[in-house]
Amino acid sequence: PDGVECIKDYAFCDCSGLTSITIPSSVTSIGVSAFEGCRSLTSVSIPSSVTSIGASSFNGCLSLTSVSIPSSVTSIGFSAFYGCLSLTSVDISNGVECIKDSAFYGCSSLTSVSIPSSVTSIGASAFQGCNLLTSVDIPDGVECIEAGTFVMCLSLTSVDIPNGVTSIEKNAFCGCRSLTSVSIPSSVTSIGASAFYDCNLLTSVNIPDGVTSIDNEVFAGCSGLPSITIPSSVTSIGRDAFRSCTGLASIAVLAANPPELGEDAFYGETSTTPVYVPNADTYKNKNWGGFENIKGPAAYKSVALSEITVAKQSATSAYLNGLVEANEKAIEATDDLEAICNYKDEAISKIQFAKQAYQAMTSEALGSLGTEQNGPAVKVTKNGKTVILYHPEKVEFIKISTNE
Repeated sequence: PDGVECIKDYAFCDCSGLTSITIPSSVTSIGVSAFEGCRSLTSVSIPSSVTSIGASSFNGCLSLTSVSIPSSVTSIGFSAFYGCLSLTSVDISNGVECIKDSAFYGCSSLTSVSIPSSVTSIGASAFQGCNLLTSVDIPDGVECIEAGTFVMCLSLTSVDIPNGVTSIEKNAFCGCRSLTSVSIPSSVTSIGASAFYDCNLLTSVNIPDGVTSIDNEVFAGCSGLPSITIPSSVTSIGRDAFRSCTGLASIAVLAANPPELGEDAFYGETSTTPVYVPNADTYKNKNWGGFENIKGPAAYKSVALSEITVAKQSATSAYLNGLVEANEKAIEATDDLEAICNYKDEAISKIQFAKQAYQAMTSEALGSLGTEQNGPAVKVTKNGKTVILYHPEKVEFIKISTNE
């Protein structure tokens, strides 16, 4: 009735014949297990007066099909909608700050969920076993992907992890067998054990420069990965980290000192898989990973360059197609090269060059190009002049030549 301010703990627990309920606008809180086990409950309207939804409040409401969380709620409790097998959609309003552990665990019919920008915390196993969930937007304010958050989300195809996330905990995406790509931002410094275990359709993943250790079984069973680049910051690779990554056609390791390897770190890969490293002899002397086909930097540069992008800053100039020797990718630059052109590989996160490059082109060649170390990364030809963006390891500068 109107006037009730709190639905107390276990108030309607195991009322298996209850099919619907109207919560009056006077209610401000829904207690622990308030509606747990209400197997026939198909709908519930949560008013904007409610500020908290307690732990297991709707746990096991097997017939509940949809729910809308008002903006007045700041926290969705532990296991709040655990095992709601018929739940297909969840609308979480802006204002909710925390989705606690196992909040939607086992909601196997859930196909979509709207997580607002106000959310800063998503708990462990929050969406574990949501088999039909195909995509999810993680808000910018989230700093950690907790343990098991998306375990066995079998239909999840892609994940864009926002910049600001610093940690991906163990088992975070374990068993996401439809996941084909994941973008890990440079802010991430830690990736937990088995984080992407058995993501067998994963074909693209980047490991950020700040990661120092690749934990046990992180990418084990990712048999669809065609290549992997391990940044220079990594000093150790754990047990079974890349076990059964049978699709690997190349491995690039950017550390000058070979990372320590745990047992069977690359178990299942062939010994002839090419491994590109800064110094082949250093790795060969350690019989690194048992690989027989370890190559030095001359070959490595053509593999490590993974992405070239251009920010088109000039609206007035016509664009031209440039020639990129590494990976045969085309870039665009404005006629006067005043556009800020960015490229990145796994060793160096970003190099920018602007109008000073164009200005320098009018002068004489600036000495030796120095390409004998690693070769030019990018070559752009215009009007008989060549701009070479050159980057031996951890060195960022531009040299200009007026000669072809």
